[in-house]
Amino acid sequence: MRALRVVVAFLVCGALSAHGSPAHAQSARASFLLQMLRSNPEARVRTNAALRLGELRETATVAPLLTVLNAERDATVQATIIATLASIGDATALPAVQALTRSSSRDVAAQARRAVTLLEAAARRQPTNTTGTATPTPTSTATPVVLIAAGRVNLQSGVTATLQPTVQRALESALDARGEVVRHTGTSSQATSTMRTRRLRGAHQFDVNVQSVTQQATGVRVAVSIVVSTYPGRAYEFDASSTVTVSGGADPRQGAISTAMNSAVNRALTQVLSTLR
Repeated sequence: MRALRVVVAFLVCGALSAHGSPAHAQSARASFLLQMLRSNPEARVRTNAALRLGELRETATVAPLLTVLNAERDATVQATIIATLASIGDATALPAVQALTRSSSRDVAAQARRAVTLLEAAARRQPTNTTGTATPTPTSTATPVVLIAAGRVNLQSGVTATLQPTVQRALESALDARGEVVRHTGTSSQATSTMRTRRLRGAHQFDVNVQSVTQQATGVRVAVSIVVSTYPGRAYEFDASSTVTVSGGADPRQGAISTAMNSAVNRALTQVLSTLR
């Protein structure tokens, strides 16, 4: 157990110093992380290693990551490796990731679909060499990968309880639309348990407060806020709010909730990601 704590502490320290280190030091760290990813028996350590590689974003790690991905059997680790490949942005990973959109794991397949969109965009940006294949750039400037749990939905007085499922779906959809996010699925308690037992660095929970849903002359007005907390310790970080008015559409209320949620989630993720750059 002591040795495991030392490994996790090393990973955290390595990530914190990554952006200020010379290129050869980053490559040495990447080699260490790849070894952890290949051989450590603890899924939480392998997941953390994949996250760190996503922060380093070295194209030289793509081929070994694909090899590890093919052998990995833990769905959370697989999904994190896929998200890391998307973060690196090397289009050579596209065929392997596309194959995993048909994975029997719902989480892996969903993450692969999000990654395919990002890697296809990367393929369009990358120059080709004389063989017609994409030439990877030395280092991607894509954003890091973060782990997010869709948490509780709190409805303020006056907001009908029947809207809770709509709000929950809007939160999950807003998170799934962001390629930087590996989302923990299941109930809030299951997501919390997974984060705590695996001690995942950079894990956050997004809880929603719906302050108002009102019909106005110009359309449906929705005010929401996302409360962001971290684990372990369930420590409050900050909240991000959004208020929108939407008119028209088959269900203006649902449209307004989705629009407000997307705006609040994007603001929250912008702040979360700014701490990892």
